[in-house]
Amino acid sequence: MKISQTFKSQYFRASDFGDEERALVIADVRTEEVGKDREIKPVMRFEDEEQGFVLNRSNGRVMATAWGDETDAWKGKTIILYTTLVSTPNGTGQGIRVRIP
Repeated sequence: MKISQTFKSQYFRASDFGDEERALVIADVRTEEVGKDREIKPVMRFEDEEQGFVLNRSNGRVMATAWGDETDAWKGKTIILYTTLVSTPNGTGQGIRVRIP
C-alpha cells in the first residue's frame, strides 16, 4: 500500500501518476478556491474523473497556445497529463505537466 494513495485529494498530485501518463477529456474549466490560503485558481475537470487539475501558468500557456485563450473552447479536448521534474519555490520535485496529443 502507498500511503500517498490512501488519502485521495480532490485534485491530481504527481504521486497519483507515478511513471504513467494519462489521456483525459476536458469536461469543464472553472475557478475554485484551492490550497490552505484558499486562492482562486483555474481548475480543469474531466469526463469520468473525480479529481480535478489545478492549472498553473506553465500548463495554462500550453493549453492557450493549442486552443486559444477562451477556456470554454477547451471542453471536449483531450490532453495528456504526465509527471516530470520541475522547479518549485521549495526546490526541484515532481510536478504534473500537460501535453497536447
